[in-house]
Amino acid sequence: PATNGGTGATSFAPGKVGQVIQNVITSGNTASTTTTFIATSHEVVITPSATSSNIFLMFSFQQGTQTNNRYPRWRLYRDIGGAGYSHLTNGVDGQPHEQGGTYKASASGQITGPCNLQFYDDPATTSACTYKVYMSLQDTTGTVNIYGEANSYGYATAMEVLA
Repeated sequence: PATNGGTGATSFAPGKVGQVIQNVITSGNTASTTTTFIATSHEVVITPSATSSNIFLMFSFQQGTQTNNRYPRWRLYRDIGGAGYSHLTNGVDGQPHEQGGTYKASASGQITGPCNLQFYDDPATTSACTYKVYMSLQDTTGTVNIYGEANSYGYATAMEVLA
């Protein structure tokens, strides 16, 4: 018998993985030339089994910049049950969770590199949650990119952590 949450096939212990969903992004390159955050094709959908579950998110992809002294900015957004997207906050001061990408300083050509985003969310729902990467340029001029194509796949993973 389990010591946490029941017996037999229905037993679980807090902190155990309930399900893992992975979306492999094979198409959907996006370029941004604005400081306004725009949606990309990098997303994953998961439906928590309990309102007390948390979701651990992992996004891995190639990204880059075509412009000197510029870099892409990343935010994760969540949509619950089709109600509309809103950015995830950092949990400290209510500001959007944001990360920066590859920076290019005085080089010719395009600079690309890997990017990994992680976030631990508490959606408090059993409705479908769609998590999506949004991007912007950190300054007013230039071009930054996120890739999802043959030979440069992106990965979006959501893991339900049972309470």
